Amino acid sequence: MSSDTACDVRCLHPNAVKRAVAALEAEPSLVHMAALFAALGDPTRLRLLMALKAGPLCTCDLAVVLGVTESAVSHQLRTLKALDLVRSERQDRMMFHHLTDAVVEALAEVAGRWVEEPATSAEAA
Repeated sequence: MSSDTACDVRCLHPNAVKRAVAALEAEPSLVHMAALFAALGDPTRLRLLMALKAGPLCTCDLAVVLGVTESAVSHQLRTLKALDLVRSERQDRMMFHHLTDAVVEALAEVAGRWVEEPATSAEAA
């Protein structure tokens, strides 16, 4: 029986396996990367990051933009701050939040492009 994800014949390719093992050994932060993708898997957190691409926003503004409570914004910000995706800065009695750096902005941009573009993997198959 043939499957679209399994080989019809069991055959190993030693050089390809060595390259894959080396790639995994060179990436010691896979757990951190998994946490990043898990955080981005939540629609509210993802919307929060996308809103912050436009520039710094205070907690109140974020709540209005996202259509959630300030408490919900604070809860989601804690997760994003723990992953160093968002930084907060107090200005007088207001707390403003912004993306940590251009890498986070680029990550959001690449994810947006990936979703908007037609799937090229199906064409390659």
